[in-house]
Amino acid sequence: MNLAILDGDQVVNIEKLPSAHYIRDIGWIGRRSPLHCTATGKALVAHLARVELRRLLGARLKRFTPHTICDWATLEAELAQVRRVGYALGREELEPGLVAVAAPIQGLGGRVAGAVSVSGPSFRMPPTAIEAYAPHVVAAAATISHKLGHSGQAMAG
Repeated sequence: MNLAILDGDQVVNIEKLPSAHYIRDIGWIGRRSPLHCTATGKALVAHLARVELRRLLGARLKRFTPHTICDWATLEAELAQVRRVGYALGREELEPGLVAVAAPIQGLGGRVAGAVSVSGPSFRMPPTAIEAYAPHVVAAAATISHKLGHSGQAMAG
């Protein structure tokens, strides 16, 4: 499990609980990653106003793999899905073979304070497994949010 925050125009991992598996996502603490192609990044920015989102990401969405979302319409549709279901997916968009599910953590007033995720190699986390992890990740984010003083009001960016 990973804990990440928004720092400028990137997502930064600030804590990690390592997997017991030999083959795993490293998710280094302090690692900076793009927002548009990571589950934690998408969870962090899904509730931002469109103008703020475009300011953070810039005009061009950089491609990292064949699965990277590089056009605004597709990204905005994906972020709308994140808002609907409460979690974001990363499907080999930053690194081939790396998949993740993340949910936003809310602080006081419903402001997004961070994101929690589970990630791993795609051979161990096929789409059905990722979807099975999603409710647990959302529950973990809700528990952390509650401990931060979130009272359940509407989410803000």
